[in-house]
Amino acid sequence: MIDEEFLKKEIKRDEKIEEELAVTFGMTGDIDDTKVVDAAMQLAAQTEEDLQRIRAKIQTLHKLRRNRTELAGLNKPPHRVDGRRFWVVLIGIDKYAGDDVLNLKGCVRDALEMRTLLHETLQVPFGRMCLLLSPLDGDDSTAGLKPNTYRSPTREHIISALTDLISNHDIMKNDGIIVYYAGHGTAYTVTDDTQYTVNGVEVSAPNLGFVEALCPLDRRGDDPVIPDISGRELNIILEKISLEKGPDITVILDSCYSGTVTTPVTGSAAERYALPLMAGRSSPTPLSAMMVAADTSFQLYADPKKPEEQSVWTAKWSANKASHVLLTACKTYQSASELGAKFGNRGLFTDALVRALKSSEVQAGCSFVGLLRAMPSWKNRTPVVVGDRKHSPLWFRQPLRPPNPGTLS
Repeated sequence: MIDEEFLKKEIKRDEKIEEELAVTFGMTGDIDDTKVVDAAMQLAAQTEEDLQRIRAKIQTLHKLRRNRTELAGLNKPPHRVDGRRFWVVLIGIDKYAGDDVLNLKGCVRDALEMRTLLHETLQVPFGRMCLLLSPLDGDDSTAGLKPNTYRSPTREHIISALTDLISNHDIMKNDGIIVYYAGHGTAYTVTDDTQYTVNGVEVSAPNLGFVEALCPLDRRGDDPVIPDISGRELNIILEKISLEKGPDITVILDSCYSGTVTTPVTGSAAERYALPLMAGRSSPTPLSAMMVAADTSFQLYADPKKPEEQSVWTAKWSANKASHVLLTACKTYQSASELGAKFGNRGLFTDALVRALKSSEVQAGCSFVGLLRAMPSWKNRTPVVVGDRKHSPLWFRQPLRPPNPGTLS
C-alpha cells in the first residue's frame, strides 16, 4: 500500500524543481506542468546537439594535427643528426610458428620502414643494422632485400642480437644504439606463491605480480618449452649494454601487454597482443622457463658492484630507468593496433612515429617527450616515453647544423 505522507513529501520536493525550471524558462503565473516538461525536453535535446558538435570539433582538431604533420613531412627536410656511430636491431614478426597465435600483417613493413628512416635521416649504414624478420607466406615486403640480409626472429636469435651489442668491440663507448620491436606482446599475472625449477632445484617464490613479455617467432608452451622474453630479461640485458657501451640507448616497442577490447581506431585491423603461453605436460612450465631465463641473464650480467641489486623473483622488481629511454605504443592496460590493407598494413604507432620524425614539428634539438607531443592522439591508445633521460635530444644527439652560406659543405 502506498504511503500518503511519503507521496506528499515527494511531490513537495519535486515541485521546487518544477518551479525552478519554470523560472528558468521565463514562465509566469500558474505553472503548466506540460509546458515545463516540453521546454526541459527541448533544452536537453539542444544540449545533446551541442555535445555532439563539440565532439565533432575535437575530432576535426585531431585530424587537423595529423594532416599538418603529414604535410610538413612532405615539404620540409626531417630532423637530422650524425648517425655514423649508430648500431641498430630491428625486429618485425608477422608470421608466428604456433597455430594458436594470430598472425599480423604490418610488423615486417614497420621494421623495414624504420630501417629506411634511420638510413635516410641518420645516415646509419645498412651494415650496422641487424634485421630479424618473419614475413607472411607470399608477402613481398622483403622482396627488395638481398639474400641472407636478415635472420629469423626466434628467441635465440633475438637474445643473441641483443647480447652481441655487449660484446661487439666495434661499438665504442657512447655510440648510439636503437632497438626496435614490432610484434605481439603478452603478460603473465602471478598472484600466489609458485614453485620454480632453477638449475634442477625447486624454488618457492612469492607472487611475481604482472610480468610483461615480448613474443618471439618460435614461442611454445610444450615439447619443448620455448618461453617468451620477459621485460625483466630484456631490461637486464639493456642495463649490461649501458654499462659496457654507455646509456645512449633508445628502445621502441610497437606491441602491447593487454588484450582489453578498446574503442577501435578507424582502419584498425588487429591488436598486437597474444595470450600468455599455457603450460603443457612437460616441465618446466612456460612461466617458469621464462623466469629462469631472466634469472640466468641476471646472474650473468648483473653489475657486481651492486650486491644489493634486486632479484627477478619478486613483484617489486623494476627496470633501471637510467640505462635507456623506452618508447611504447600504449600504456600497459591499453592495446596497440594495426592499420588494415586500406591503410597499407602498418602499425598505428609506428606509422605516426615515422610521420612525426619526418615532420617539421620535430624541431632541431627536439626531445623524446617532444616527439610524442608531435604525434596524434587516440582514445585508449596513449604512446608512452619512459626513462631518466627522456628530455634529452632525440637519439641523444644534437642536430647537425647547416653549413654557413659561402662555406664548403
